[in-house]
Amino acid sequence: PGSQRIHGLLFGQGQLPPPESGVHLHHFGYQRSPEQLALIYSAADLFVASCHFANLPQTAVEAMACGTPVVAYDVGGMNELITSGENGWLVARHDPAELARRVRWSLEQPRARQQMSQAARHRIERDFDQRELAAAYASLYEHLLVRPALAMPRLAA
Repeated sequence: PGSQRIHGLLFGQGQLPPPESGVHLHHFGYQRSPEQLALIYSAADLFVASCHFANLPQTAVEAMACGTPVVAYDVGGMNELITSGENGWLVARHDPAELARRVRWSLEQPRARQQMSQAARHRIERDFDQRELAAAYASLYEHLLVRPALAMPRLAA
């Protein structure tokens, strides 16, 4: 935005086409270390999840856990994670111009982005606590194991 240089922090496999002028990409490659990933997420002002078909990418959850707001297409379960304008932005699928507008706005509004950062972290702490999720899954499994089996057709051997 303006005269600022934009730096993209990339990790994972694959290559991207050359970026627009003024954008400098830093490739970190495939990361096995959760600590290294947390450092990359935390160094970013914004995480862009530009996939069109993912249900709920773990990378978006991880970014928000590090206090990094997410800009993403409104696909799959992203609307269960992101409240648009509060902890990131959701845009219509196949609208890259709107995705770019939300990224630009987020980069140009540091105070609003900081509020989104806090809201992102709070959302994960509130709804993705490992102990609570583990307890919920254990309760679900227990319920499924103790209730009478549903009448399901048997498969022929």
